Amino acid sequence: LNLNKSLDFLSFITDIDSCKKILISGSCWEYGIRNGECRDSDESISKDYFTLAKNSLRLWTEMISKDKSIDFAWFRLFYVYGPGQKQNSLIPSILKNLKDGQLPDIKTPYNSNDYIFIDDVIDAFSIATNNKLESGIYNLGTGKSSSAIEVCRVAEKIALGSSSFSEKIETQSQLMDTNTNFWAEIAHTKDRLKWSAKTTLDEGIK
Repeated sequence: LNLNKSLDFLSFITDIDSCKKILISGSCWEYGIRNGECRDSDESISKDYFTLAKNSLRLWTEMISKDKSIDFAWFRLFYVYGPGQKQNSLIPSILKNLKDGQLPDIKTPYNSNDYIFIDDVIDAFSIATNNKLESGIYNLGTGKSSSAIEVCRVAEKIALGSSSFSEKIETQSQLMDTNTNFWAEIAHTKDRLKWSAKTTLDEGIK
């Protein structure tokens, strides 16, 4: 349903002669990998309905934009966090548990992802909106990964000035392995968009 509505909307928009640029949010899940650096030149993988819809929308928009000489940027967002985020997401749920004096429920403490603060994402869209840009795929991430337990440790230090909850989680999960650790390759985005994430994990959680 979302795919069909998006295609209908973009079909309508691209028929308007004044439309000169289209910016769309993609997802890091399009890469279909669990470990390593994600380059914007890597092949995307349709491994479920979500990524199939994203890839279909991107390919169609690339085609129609090229045909109508419209600038088109596909922003692959990594793990965006900040005000307004769903409360069951990692960082809001950790902060709520800490506020309530409860041990954060982190099922995979050593899984690592590239967490990017919402203000940095907004900056990228603003730059792309107000400046000429080359059509293509742009990774929006920090270029490095952080584990869930690292995130918890930072949050606990900020919220409570302690580390006891994080240490308890680490003690309980010492034998657990990580099966996810990926991050954005952002050199291409830096070069073409003149942008990079400026907010540290500590600053973002604060």
